Amino acid sequence: MIDLLVEVFEGVARHRMRAAATAFGVFWGILMLVVLLGGGRGLRNGLDKLFADTATNSAWINLNRTSMGFEGLGPGRQLGLTIDDVEAVARAVPELENVAPRHSAPSGLTFTRGTRNGAFPTYGIYPGYAVVERTQVVRGRLINDLDVARARRVIIIGPRVAEALFGASEAVGQQVEIGGVPFLVVGTFTDAGGEGELRRVFMPYTALAQTFDARRQVNVMTATLRPGASPERATAHLRRLFARRKRFDPNDRGAVDVWFAEQEYRKFVTLMRGIDLAVIVVGLGSLISGMVGISNIMFVSVRERTAEFGLRRALGATPATVMAMVLSEAVALAFVAGGLGLLVGVALVEAARRAGVRSDYFRDPSIDLGTALTALGVLVATAMVAGYFPAREAARLNPNEALRSS
Repeated sequence: MIDLLVEVFEGVARHRMRAAATAFGVFWGILMLVVLLGGGRGLRNGLDKLFADTATNSAWINLNRTSMGFEGLGPGRQLGLTIDDVEAVARAVPELENVAPRHSAPSGLTFTRGTRNGAFPTYGIYPGYAVVERTQVVRGRLINDLDVARARRVIIIGPRVAEALFGASEAVGQQVEIGGVPFLVVGTFTDAGGEGELRRVFMPYTALAQTFDARRQVNVMTATLRPGASPERATAHLRRLFARRKRFDPNDRGAVDVWFAEQEYRKFVTLMRGIDLAVIVVGLGSLISGMVGISNIMFVSVRERTAEFGLRRALGATPATVMAMVLSEAVALAFVAGGLGLLVGVALVEAARRAGVRSDYFRDPSIDLGTALTALGVLVATAMVAGYFPAREAARLNPNEALRSS
């Protein structure tokens, strides 16, 4: 075994430049494959995170400016949502459920609890909003229908709000003054959306309207799509409903803005499939390139060592021994170069992860070690295939003709 390894090393050393060029091709191919796999995982993690805090069947509805005239009304009118519109959508659009408003409290409200105080984003909602946002209860409960019906002055708060106002004390069941008005904390929640969403406060929309803002306005409307319902049909129903209520042309597509998470999710899934396909293509290209390079250098090696192989055969070496020698060189070249490329690629992906390289669509790149080792194994197997043909040529050499040709 040691003699075979020594011979492999000597065989590669005879063609340093060609071996180095081939090894670099194999190294670079595996390196790029690993980096692409890690980047693809980062994109997939970003996609999962992007939709982690929003139901994949959620809908976000808003009104914009009209772009067309209608019944004597000119274009450019700014349309707005009201709580009556929310109720109308809940009754008249069968494709949607969990229809809810989300309206911001006036800015500048101060939260006070004893000697502690702070300012936090505060919204008036209906219970259905928690379904859309996938709000998870930590302690207590969420806003319910009775809270809305009775305009109860109750709130649920995120963990950062609880820490700021209560420290390590229990928040549920305690009162907080918001702009000087007492509210009861009935629950704490968490959300996968990130730090900003952990600083939010929610109260019944009716309590918000009665206490801070009586204009019945709504910033945005949310809902979820019923199972089997069509986003396109829901959008058409919404456009017709709002056209009647707000008096604009039903063909004015810019007047109603409906964002369906499901449609966006499909786009991202399609994108990820395209990225996966690109990685496969690059991986196959790397394997083919490595196979061709290894095969070429092995053919050159066999032709330059014709006399050596003839002498070995004359001294009793079997065809299998000669084939093993050539194949060992091919596999060693692929294994060393591919293994180095694998290690460097994994190190780069891990460095990017530890450095916190991330965005809204990319986070925590990683490489599955099993996948990487499989790629290396496939490369070595490919090297054996690539080395088989020159090895077979070496094994078929006629000893007498090989010695005469030298």
